Amino acid sequence: MFRKLTVLLALFLAQVAWSDDPKPEEIENAKKKLGVENSTEDRLAAMKMLRKNWRFLGEKEAVSIFEKLLKEDKLPPVRVKAISCWAAIFIDKKEKIFPLAILKYLDDPDEEIQEQVCHLLVVLPKVPEESLGLLLKHATSKNFTVRQEMLLVLAANFPKEERVLLLLKMARSDRVPTISANAHLSLLRIQRNIEDYLLYALEMGKSHWSEAFGFKRSDAGDPEGNIFRLSLNITPTLLNHAEISPVEFFDAIKKCLTHSDAEIRGSCCDLVLVLMEARKRIELADPPDGYFERLLSWMDINEITRKPDDKPIPKYQDRLVAFVKSVKSKEFQKFLEDRLAKEQDKKIRKKLEALKAKVTQ
Repeated sequence: MFRKLTVLLALFLAQVAWSDDPKPEEIENAKKKLGVENSTEDRLAAMKMLRKNWRFLGEKEAVSIFEKLLKEDKLPPVRVKAISCWAAIFIDKKEKIFPLAILKYLDDPDEEIQEQVCHLLVVLPKVPEESLGLLLKHATSKNFTVRQEMLLVLAANFPKEERVLLLLKMARSDRVPTISANAHLSLLRIQRNIEDYLLYALEMGKSHWSEAFGFKRSDAGDPEGNIFRLSLNITPTLLNHAEISPVEFFDAIKKCLTHSDAEIRGSCCDLVLVLMEARKRIELADPPDGYFERLLSWMDINEITRKPDDKPIPKYQDRLVAFVKSVKSKEFQKFLEDRLAKEQDKKIRKKLEALKAKVTQ
């Protein structure tokens, strides 16, 4: 009896699976709906159906259909859908290297197509060796999205030395703050030089970037906009980085507080103060608003470059607690007293005094 039931269940499941398969006439009907005489909505729906069932078409025919649409069609939505369907076939097959035939569309005159290739590259970032020159060319593209996502692709393909030089250039010279910050993030993952990373980010604090994000400086109670930039560029990376301990971050902070550049020392004071304030808001369960809402929403930036086999990223709240605990230690209070005794710049003395008052509360 049990064996009979098992056979019946197997037959039922086979029937259900079979009933989900498209009929030959459904495939043919979808192919007919790809014609320009149909509405854009119908064409996109047909492409979606063919992409889902490409194995019934066969890889060769499916690729031919999507490639032809990409090459010959005039409508941007159809072309964007075509390239994503084409690439999806290789992703379904669990290919390890991105197809060169699709990669060449980075040179397409339509920026939407360039962006779509980049989105797909992030899913399947390894590229053929002969295409590395093409990646380099687009690492300095005028298109923000292309530059932004190309960072991840570069990190996955270039030898360490070349990557470091390229990322260093982007980190120091790109005028878009998020690209510069993500170049720093990639550098940090390659080099793990926390002090250098922190110095670069503090140097970035000298330029007025907060307004580029539509952020009013008054929101942070920070007339120079330093706190916002520093939090955006440093906090998420260093507090969330899976391999960096709060102790290492703390040591880098102390070194930057003794830097020869007074602006670096002052910016570092700002950074410590804003981290302490963020910790206070969490501790009081005070719903963050305005500036702090933006700050905390950026804390998961590390997920952008996190690989599936990376260690889980500790919650930033836990790291923030550990950092503030270090800042409030007697050792750090003594360190601040020594700094105050040696500091000649009046502005920096004022910041150090504010910091000292905060850590001794």
